[in-house]
Amino acid sequence: MKKSIALLLAPLCCAALFCGCNQETVQPTDLAIVALNGQNMPAVHGDEQALLPVIQETVAAEVGSTAAVVIADGQPYLAGLLTFDEKNSKNDTFWSKEQEARAESVAAQIGASMASSPETDPIGAIKLAGRQLQAGTASRKKLVVVHSGISTAGALAMQNLDLTAVEQVLPQLEEQNYLADLNGVEVEWYFLGDTSGEQEPLAPAQTESLRNFWQEYLEHSGAASVTFHSDLPVYEANSMAPMVSTVAVKAESITGPVALASESLGFEPDSIVISNPEAAAAQLSGLADTLSADPNAHYIIAGSTAAVEGSTLESSKQFGLERAQAVKELLCSLDADSNQLTAVGIGIADTSVRGAEDAANRVVWVVPTADPLAEEFLAVGLTD
Repeated sequence: MKKSIALLLAPLCCAALFCGCNQETVQPTDLAIVALNGQNMPAVHGDEQALLPVIQETVAAEVGSTAAVVIADGQPYLAGLLTFDEKNSKNDTFWSKEQEARAESVAAQIGASMASSPETDPIGAIKLAGRQLQAGTASRKKLVVVHSGISTAGALAMQNLDLTAVEQVLPQLEEQNYLADLNGVEVEWYFLGDTSGEQEPLAPAQTESLRNFWQEYLEHSGAASVTFHSDLPVYEANSMAPMVSTVAVKAESITGPVALASESLGFEPDSIVISNPEAAAAQLSGLADTLSADPNAHYIIAGSTAAVEGSTLESSKQFGLERAQAVKELLCSLDADSNQLTAVGIGIADTSVRGAEDAANRVVWVVPTADPLAEEFLAVGLTD
């Protein structure tokens, strides 16, 4: 789902801006904003005023700041560059108004900048923004990216790429000199993984892979910090802009027994609380999509436990059942139908897959009902 930029970048806004306070200590900043007003992608056109908080932080320095706007279409270009090297106001009241006017001028530049060619090349846009930032003289450099992170042109076309393994292409990009010059640049990214229009929503595992790729790409490019934001409200994209191709979203189904060990789905110690719900959701997204696509599919979620002092067969089954139910609830939160899932607690029951090491038994099994292992689990386990 496409996110709104109605509150975009608000956490970056300095509380002292435009309050009449002493502005002499505000650090000059070279700012570059990468955005795309294209179809099926996050857009800022028509709502550029929402960018004012981060723009205000840039223009609050009396002299020495710049603000560049880069459009990440199929042929990225510098849409505008504004410099603020002179303060005209004589007192705090007029200085506040002058800062407001500066910010409005940058917002107007964003609003007037449209994608001029189809597709989107975020790598090309980030490289262009990096060159612009390094050409500036301010000691602070900031890059703000307002983009889904999906690339359909340039060095990285994702139309035929497995979106759950995007990180694997980073070495090739690095080898072919496609990294940007972001040495010392602070990066803020909004709308990563968000879609709109004809682009299908990405699965959690695909969004996680996309985020990991861009995190590594930016860090390998020298970024001082990278922060992703995902807490903005919904806003419709610009359907009149040049076309951006959609990327196929293919769910990876679980076709055989899978043991979800602590590396992929872990619980808090002696607890039924999943320790990392986002990582667990990424691991289970393919199964959730399979269940949504096939109403006849059914899986057993079986909780196995280690043998601990004081536990009995029945208590271990109950504990395993509660962990299996936690996984079932997570799958249901990913739009799986609860009627297609049966939670089973096998605890320390003797099964064909029980191992000699306790660590190997602290798992939750995901098994298609048609698999013989599912029948074994149901025969010895406690069901919900």
